[in-house]
Amino acid sequence: MKARLVANAAIVNYPNLESGLVKLQRGEALTAAEKVAYKSVEAVEEQRDLIVKEAFKRRKVAKLAAYEDVAFIPPTSNECERFFSSVKLVYTDLRKRMEPEKLEK
Repeated sequence: MKARLVANAAIVNYPNLESGLVKLQRGEALTAAEKVAYKSVEAVEEQRDLIVKEAFKRRKVAKLAAYEDVAFIPPTSNECERFFSSVKLVYTDLRKRMEPEKLEK
């Protein structure tokens, strides 16, 4: 049974990779051949990590508001002017902060 468990047994397909993984687990330094063998595994692990991260990443979905944001309606737009003229508020106390040049445009 011991013959099957050694690092250079016939059943081991990639001895440099196997010994490199053992050394990594123990915190030991790798040889040049072990580093080359480990690089092929390392790239696959990074790609799998990316796939997993993408699967669990929540996509940002814009929430639709029930009402339009009036902060973005220009004060001289047709809709806005119709609203103000229908209630006779073209330039009163409620619109005092607005410059007269903006009303003329």
